[in-house]
Amino acid sequence: MTTDEQIIEILRGYDVLGVPTEGTFNVVSEINNLKKNIYFSSQEELISDLIAARAAKDMDKFKEILDTAIKNVEDKYKPDIDAIEKEQGYKYNNEQRQYLTSALEQINMQEARGDISAEDAAEAIKQEVKNMAFQLSSETGTRLLEQADGTLQVFDGYFNNVLFSNIFSQAASTQEIVAFQNYLIQNDIATPQDFAGTKGVYSEKLRGIIETVMNWADKNVNAAEGTPLRNQILSEEPVFFSDIEYQNMDVSFERNLFNYAVKELAKANVDLKKFALEEELEAEKIKYLPPKKETLDDMVEAYFVANTGRSPSAKELSDWSTALAQSYSDSYAQLERFKYEVENMDVKVKPIYDTKFTVDPVTEQPRRVDTVTGQRLDFGNLQEMQPMTPAEIFEAKFEEELGGEMEAWERGSQIREMQNNIMSAMYGG
Repeated sequence: MTTDEQIIEILRGYDVLGVPTEGTFNVVSEINNLKKNIYFSSQEELISDLIAARAAKDMDKFKEILDTAIKNVEDKYKPDIDAIEKEQGYKYNNEQRQYLTSALEQINMQEARGDISAEDAAEAIKQEVKNMAFQLSSETGTRLLEQADGTLQVFDGYFNNVLFSNIFSQAASTQEIVAFQNYLIQNDIATPQDFAGTKGVYSEKLRGIIETVMNWADKNVNAAEGTPLRNQILSEEPVFFSDIEYQNMDVSFERNLFNYAVKELAKANVDLKKFALEEELEAEKIKYLPPKKETLDDMVEAYFVANTGRSPSAKELSDWSTALAQSYSDSYAQLERFKYEVENMDVKVKPIYDTKFTVDPVTEQPRRVDTVTGQRLDFGNLQEMQPMTPAEIFEAKFEEELGGEMEAWERGSQIREMQNNIMSAMYGG
């Protein structure tokens, strides 16, 4: 076996490197390509060490360099959760430890790559730990909210018993619905496309956007009893989105809080579609460090059974475990391309609106006054350019190569279900 053949076998033994499992390739090019891998992106000097070990035909040294690179990254980025628990006086369950480890690893990586400063990294870590502290109530699934006296109490949400119509009356006129939709669009909470075909209609889409703002406020706003923010909101002019709310003097803290949340979201220029997705997948944020080989194998095995109704062969298990590991590197490469696009894009400017709710002194009708108070960046179609997650990359490849088998399995499942239903109807089984 030649030197390069030995090196190919060694590289293929590390699933996390994502080296092709079949065929031949230029070994030097493949070694240089490791610069794009998360394990070598911050320690490129090891690339020349690998090439030198190849030239010296020192396979033990070659393998030692790979092991060192992987261990350096894992040791460098993995946070000490035990120390955090001791410092904060908390005890996390396995799921919380897993999530916090992943979140802090990402922050540490960003700092190491120079994406954020050490100060910003420290603040981000502090915020993640704080956020996790607000989610320690496993019995209720809610967060613990800091009160005015500094104590933590179980938080059920500001809008727990609040209907959509308590925020924006379903008896609102068409004109008022249009005005409310425009209010959401002006504050980047919605887009004109969201209301295409339903302008002036109290649609399911409109209810969904109202609910998303409520969820964001529950998760991010601390307006507990006695806090300065609650006192501030209570001191503001009552917000009325429709005439019937004003006529009934339906003064609502929750409606004023909703308006505050909309303004805060507008300031941050948050994309709510992305927020909704991240909320569902919060425990599975993008991780660029692939799991260990045993975990990869288990994931591939489960995916095969769920989507094709069978277990993979030994070769399929090896190939698809490598493909799954490669998806992490591919996702990281997409992230790097995305960062490049951000740095080089033509950023435009949009106006910032300040919305005031008052009563017209002549007509005594509620009115909304929108004033341009500044400008903010418009990132255009940047959201569409975001990198795919490792799972999305893997699933797309799997569907491309085994889509026919997946469809056959699904049709077979439907037929078996229909047959079972018929037998149950015939024989009362």
